[in-house]
Amino acid sequence: MDVGLFMFPGHHPDTSIKAGAAWDLQLIEMCEELGYSEVWIGEHFTVPWEPCPAPDLLIAQAAQSTSRIRLGAGSHNLPFHHPGALAHRVAYLDHLCSGRLNFGVGASGTLTDLQLFQVDGQGGVNRRMMWEALEQIIRLWTDPDSYVEEGQFWRLAKPEPLFDGRLGPTVGNNFSEYDNPVVNRLIDRALAEPDEARRAAMWGQIDQRIMRDAPLVPLVWETFAFQWASRVHGWVYDPGALGPDLTAVWLDAPSP
Repeated sequence: MDVGLFMFPGHHPDTSIKAGAAWDLQLIEMCEELGYSEVWIGEHFTVPWEPCPAPDLLIAQAAQSTSRIRLGAGSHNLPFHHPGALAHRVAYLDHLCSGRLNFGVGASGTLTDLQLFQVDGQGGVNRRMMWEALEQIIRLWTDPDSYVEEGQFWRLAKPEPLFDGRLGPTVGNNFSEYDNPVVNRLIDRALAEPDEARRAAMWGQIDQRIMRDAPLVPLVWETFAFQWASRVHGWVYDPGALGPDLTAVWLDAPSP
């Protein structure tokens, strides 16, 4: 039989946030030592006895001091989170946890939290928001195509990839308008590949082919702002250099 633990996490209101979190982390480590299979951490925004508005931050810390036990928010209250933001945070956290993350969701039944976000819990709006957000999160994780979804509560658009050999500067960030049919086909395959290791290998092939075509492909152009005193002369910014040519810089003599 597997045994797990649910933590509110509860602390006396006089306990500092840092001290309470330290105790929570120690308890999670103890659970792993005792053979517990999982720990769930609650999410509450306005409850003085349960001050944990970001269980994912506590989980990220616990992942560094544990190696086996599964960790999860119990739960992420979906009416209080944009599904696009939460989907990315949870997916990122799962990588940090080496696949040990459990994904728990809820509608929230805490009156003061519902009041904080002005969500109607009495009329069931929180539950409808939860189901809509959950559907959008799952679609964002599983639908490989770009799309725009207009829900009752949330609007979400999955964009085209930031770099695609077929996209010019008005659409993506391919400012050089680089285009290679072989790279385009590899991009299509990588975007559709469900296996993470194979997908990473394909992106590696894409990088190699792009670098084989040109020693420098300006995919991104960054803007820099510089300011210097009026007595500085000869300072010229060269975007192709690692830094300014200091041998050409000279100063007016300081005023006596």
